[in-house]
Amino acid sequence: MNKTSLFLLNAYFSKKKKLKTDIRIIQSQCQQLLHKYRRNLNILNQLIITLLSHLDNSLQINCRAVWCLNRNATWWNDVVPHMTDKEFKSNFRLERSTYSDLLQQISPYLQKSNTKFRRSIPVNKMVCCALYLIGSSAELRTVSNLFGIGKSTAAQILHAFCNVIVYLFMYRFIKFPVTSDEIKETTDGFLKKFHFPMCVEALDGTHINIKPPPGAEADYYCYKKIYSVILLAVVDSDL
Repeated sequence: MNKTSLFLLNAYFSKKKKLKTDIRIIQSQCQQLLHKYRRNLNILNQLIITLLSHLDNSLQINCRAVWCLNRNATWWNDVVPHMTDKEFKSNFRLERSTYSDLLQQISPYLQKSNTKFRRSIPVNKMVCCALYLIGSSAELRTVSNLFGIGKSTAAQILHAFCNVIVYLFMYRFIKFPVTSDEIKETTDGFLKKFHFPMCVEALDGTHINIKPPPGAEADYYCYKKIYSVILLAVVDSDL
């Protein structure tokens, strides 16, 4: 075997030995990296579990069984049920019988369902709240304290009540001409009697003098410097 063959063979074995050494080093480094990755993964999992545990505890601490503010409704709960018929009419401006009939007709349109968060306001309470607001000059703050509800809730009740009243009763008591014959008959009546062309209805209001209920004088005092209730009327040419 010549010197060239020996040199090549020696170089081959040296290369092979070095390659095995490099492979062992790489395998060792891979094992170390894998061990480090698993350790970091365990630490991360423990951190996530700890975070979720703290988050769950904080949610349980802040969780409220009832999210609305408890309010005092002594006047509504204790005073109103024991009012005489005269006192009831003085506060809500309706006879009890009229109030009962009204309540029966509008209840299906105002009734709300209870939820898991809070109970709905009874319809009779909503109707009385709206009647009290309409029949007096009391502020929303005052009414909310009397009925044990929020100011915004009192305002919403008033709007809902008025919308139902308009929907149910407006066209039962206020009839406008609709067909062409009705419109022509009405306009001809205004033209013939009052010389007003193209007029289908007349709208006006008036103050009716009254003797105000004791203690409620401010509710009825108007700019004419009298105590009155306002009548707003819509009429055709025959009235």
